[in-house]
Amino acid sequence: MNNGRYLRNCECARIYFYTSNCLWQAAKSLGSVLVVASSTIRYRRSIGPFQPYSITTKLVWWDEKNLYLEQNFLNPKDDFIYATVYIKGALKAAPKETNTRALLTRCSEMLKIACSEHSFTPPEAPLDLKAWIEFQKLSSDRCTQLSKNQTFDIKVKSN
Repeated sequence: MNNGRYLRNCECARIYFYTSNCLWQAAKSLGSVLVVASSTIRYRRSIGPFQPYSITTKLVWWDEKNLYLEQNFLNPKDDFIYATVYIKGALKAAPKETNTRALLTRCSEMLKIACSEHSFTPPEAPLDLKAWIEFQKLSSDRCTQLSKNQTFDIKVKSN
């Protein structure tokens, strides 16, 4: 399987996850849409042609604006992780008051799940996710700084 196919299959699994857990419908009802703001993938072992695998998707953490998902490509025989993916999902086109708490509240209402305020407190983020989030912030700050200082020098060689 090539690199592009991993990401395409993640997209399909993520849409299934969002729709089967009412996240997609909840976002839509709030006038928002869930988009991929960032992703990273770590390939551990290649998946060959016709080799079976499964994809698991879980919500591992969230903040005010973003959902953080982990997706794993697994060997169905021994649960070996072929590849692991972190996705930062953002709420876009949302009214200003819409945040992940509003999204999760609406989702629980749609699924008819009784939740306390405590239910919307995110669990402890895994250490590698914390490092990845910090990397994303540093990268964003660097891009912002480069954009402010960017000058374009175009040099054309003539024969």
